[in-house]
Amino acid sequence: MVRQWYRCGLIFGPLFYIFSLSVQAQTDEDEVLRLADSIRARRPVVVTPDTTVGGRMEVFSGDTLYKSPWGAVARSFIVPGWGQWYNERPLKAGVYLASDVTMLAVYFHRDRKVSRIEKRRKSVDRQLRTDPFLTQEQKQILSARFGDLTGDLDTALNRRNLFGWFFAISHLLSLMDAYTDAHLFRFDDKINLSLRSDGATALLQVRLAFR
Repeated sequence: MVRQWYRCGLIFGPLFYIFSLSVQAQTDEDEVLRLADSIRARRPVVVTPDTTVGGRMEVFSGDTLYKSPWGAVARSFIVPGWGQWYNERPLKAGVYLASDVTMLAVYFHRDRKVSRIEKRRKSVDRQLRTDPFLTQEQKQILSARFGDLTGDLDTALNRRNLFGWFFAISHLLSLMDAYTDAHLFRFDDKINLSLRSDGATALLQVRLAFR
């Protein structure tokens, strides 16, 4: 049992550490945003017609164009796919949710098999050590059985731990994807193009709006 908890700690410990970092970063980011909101009114800014082509153009600033990267990471850590849903990527959310749930289901299914083999192995070992009426032939049979169960246990542990690592990798990719998509959320709408001309020269301006 101690060995199982140790392996679980090796698999899930780094994920909990990443989650703690994301929560701290989200708290710091919220403080910055609250300070910025107290300085800047969060409403559309209208660019006058003489600085644009085709008349009036609106450049939006506020929550409609931005998603919190660390907020997306924290959501994906708590519930697989929640960060993708937050970034308005429902297809990705479904894929990551199905992937993580499948990996966990297989992991715990194989963990039950490990427990059954370990229980039988301990039973054989206890009989070998405590039963004084065993014949030499019975001891040889039980010893062979104990060796077979030991090999089966090692195989079952390796197969179980493999899906534990698969889950950890899938979940980590989900966190990285949520963070990246939050930065790239509505990227096209953050690009502001304007053309100014004085009759002799023309100036094309490109502005990327990030925070």
